[in-house]
Amino acid sequence: MRSLNAVKKLAAAVLLLLFLFYIGYQVAQNLSVQIKTVDALVVTVEDKIFAEGIFLRSQQSVSGENTGYMEYLAENGEKVSVGQELAIFFDSASAAEDYRRLRAAQDRLDGLEYAYSSLSGGTDTLKLDSMIYSRMSSVAKQLDTGRLNSIGGAYSTLQQLIVGRSAGLSNLDSYREKIRQTEDEIERLRGEMSKSSSSVRAAVSGYFIRSSDGAAAAYTPADIDELTPADIRAVSDEPVRSDAIGVIVDNYEWYFAAAVTQEQADALKKLKSTDVYFLEIGSDKLKMSIEDVRTYGGEAVVILKSREMKEDYLSSRHQNADMVLGTYSGIKVPREALRSLDGKWGVYCLEGAMIKFKPIEWVYQTESYYLAVPASSPSKGLYMYDKVVISAKDIEHNKVVK
Repeated sequence: MRSLNAVKKLAAAVLLLLFLFYIGYQVAQNLSVQIKTVDALVVTVEDKIFAEGIFLRSQQSVSGENTGYMEYLAENGEKVSVGQELAIFFDSASAAEDYRRLRAAQDRLDGLEYAYSSLSGGTDTLKLDSMIYSRMSSVAKQLDTGRLNSIGGAYSTLQQLIVGRSAGLSNLDSYREKIRQTEDEIERLRGEMSKSSSSVRAAVSGYFIRSSDGAAAAYTPADIDELTPADIRAVSDEPVRSDAIGVIVDNYEWYFAAAVTQEQADALKKLKSTDVYFLEIGSDKLKMSIEDVRTYGGEAVVILKSREMKEDYLSSRHQNADMVLGTYSGIKVPREALRSLDGKWGVYCLEGAMIKFKPIEWVYQTESYYLAVPASSPSKGLYMYDKVVISAKDIEHNKVVK
């Protein structure tokens, strides 16, 4: 009899423990299911399509003696005129070295004369400090863009200004002597240079590019009507051997031909222009006019045109690009926040301790979010900084929650 009572007591204790465990589990579950919200914020996004394409430019190759000893006289991307010297060639390494000494002496003379004129004109130290800062900024910009060949003059001037800043007016005589010595050195080097060098000049006007991979002119604007998506994909980034020292882009407009899908082509046909991001060039976007969209059995070629003459656009050949179909602004609504109530789409918002349903209309959507039109006031719909509910349990319009 005692054993039976003991069993009953044990069973009752087990049931009690199970009941308490169940109650505790339910309480824990209810406590863990909290209302999660995000702030309603206005964002701007771009609807972009990715495409592979090639540049088409009207250009002429520039060839020279190709002796192995050469110095460029025109900067990369510089606008040049007919007859302008583009590069100089030397018959020996020593002649090339003499030319580099000549360039250094000319830069040094420019800096000396600049500092001398500043000092002799009574420029005060504050003005010199301003000039030094300006030259430092110029050198820094050239370093950032990799234009090492053009730094010499700016650096030499900066150096002389710093010397002038510390020297004061008492060193004017020494400046005059340094200028005279440098002028004599330049005269001597010029005489030696004339006997051992020759130059190449521009045959046409345009923009000079200091490189030619031998295939940059594989396609030109004259080929636009014949280009197919397969032609564009076949253009390789691999360089081709060339004896040219560069090219001159001789037309002030160029084209970008991209291979796109039929769906992308249909979207582009509705536009007159598009903003383009060339992904390997940089983060800047370029507005280009849409000249033509041609279909080829499920694919298409889009032809874009620009007159923007930047070094990167004139030296690139094959590029991946993003083309902007449209720009949209609105309140970003996560997809999981979208709800339907009485046949209307909207979101639940937490206002104090009450849940409110707010209908929305969206102007743009992706797989993860919508862009909703902001209401004119909080009482008329979704408004800036509303608390949008993205996760909750058993919520409904006008429900009070803890």
